[in-house]
Amino acid sequence: MSYQLLSAWPRLDSKESYEPADAPSHPVKLAVDYIRANLSSELSLAYIASVAGISVRSLQDKFKKETGQTPIQFIIDQRLERTHRDLLSVAKAEWSIADIARLWGFVHMSDFGQRYRRLYGCSPSDTRREAPISR
Repeated sequence: MSYQLLSAWPRLDSKESYEPADAPSHPVKLAVDYIRANLSSELSLAYIASVAGISVRSLQDKFKKETGQTPIQFIIDQRLERTHRDLLSVAKAEWSIADIARLWGFVHMSDFGQRYRRLYGCSPSDTRREAPISR
């Protein structure tokens, strides 16, 4: 019985590498790294998929399965996070909300405002007013 248990255990010298179940696959990691490094640029799924070395459909499927989000949802959330951070930043205290939103790829301010409010529960101007910096 103990032999069966031990023989079923993954072996370190096996050709298959062991990865924890929650670790992203290599293509998804490549995609996430590329997205994070290029958030302020225009991003296309076709190019992200080529960076990851897989088709667009495979990228969408793997990304959703491994992160719980589509690549587009991930990009939007990452951009909202960066925008939120910048709204609280002393370094960008003199920037307008619209300029910060545009910096991170938001073109339509009403869409940006709705998405921001949905994620953070307040408007971008509320965040700016409550920031620990004085304007």
